Amino acid sequence: MTTQRRSLLISTVVLIFLLSGAVHGFAQDLDLNFNEVDYNRIFEALGESQGLNVLVDSSVVGKGTFQLRGVTFEEALDLISYHSGFVYRIQRNTLLVATPDRLARLEDKDVRYVQVNSLGTADIYEAISLVMPRDDIYIHPEGGLVILHGPKSLLDRAEELLMALDASEAPAGHSVPASAGIQRKAYSLLRIFQDISDEMNLSLIADPALESESLYLEVSGKKPLELIKQIQKLIPVRVEITDDFLVVGSIDGDAAQRNKVYRLDYAEPASVEDALSTFIESDRIRIDEDNKSVTVRGSELELLQVDEFLADFDQPLP
Repeated sequence: MTTQRRSLLISTVVLIFLLSGAVHGFAQDLDLNFNEVDYNRIFEALGESQGLNVLVDSSVVGKGTFQLRGVTFEEALDLISYHSGFVYRIQRNTLLVATPDRLARLEDKDVRYVQVNSLGTADIYEAISLVMPRDDIYIHPEGGLVILHGPKSLLDRAEELLMALDASEAPAGHSVPASAGIQRKAYSLLRIFQDISDEMNLSLIADPALESESLYLEVSGKKPLELIKQIQKLIPVRVEITDDFLVVGSIDGDAAQRNKVYRLDYAEPASVEDALSTFIESDRIRIDEDNKSVTVRGSELELLQVDEFLADFDQPLP
């Protein structure tokens, strides 16, 4: 496969983007030309070119000049980070940039995603700046999504303020009374997907870590598949839908794998291996005929799928 190359040209006066759309996985090469550009603009441009939300701390100051050809997104970030002295982290789909000391403090804070429907960028900044620093606020360029960074108590206050202001600014013809069931507070991703699976009449297999991710989402009048796509634009989660199951996992958590041994009561190990190989690579499945067991190596999400599968498969013959 030929690696595509795209160009990003940036001058001190204007930012000209020749990158179209987000590049998930950061697989494409970039040509970059930054000529005496503020570092905060450089990091913002890089992050947004890959579809990331970007939070640049006020400690990021100064200008830089870089001409890079055929570099990956990660290589560009590492080079610019090294020469500027600033450091970065990518949490979920958010790029955080600061000095080393400031980033260490920032990582002790939470990130909150809030969707708004009726507020403009200026209104959001004006309102939220009353309760938290402007540098901890990021508004997605496409609008509608506000990313807040700070202690939980502060995030709760900022979110309540946004929700109240958003409701007051909604056009009269589009306002919806509270009795219509619109959720006006953040719910965990696990809770949201539980509701979606119920709506779809599917059993849910989900990474328990989703309980720690909160998201404000207006669900009134939206179809399950529409909601899933909307969530995936805000937070990177892996979603699979089968005839019987809705399977949801954290993309970040999929990389960690462990071994799990399954003792079989009725099914033969060889037949279990054949069945599991339809959704688990065969080199991660080991059978023990003597002890009538199967060992599977996988992520927490994959092992949850195996648990559900074997609960139905390892049954006595009728």
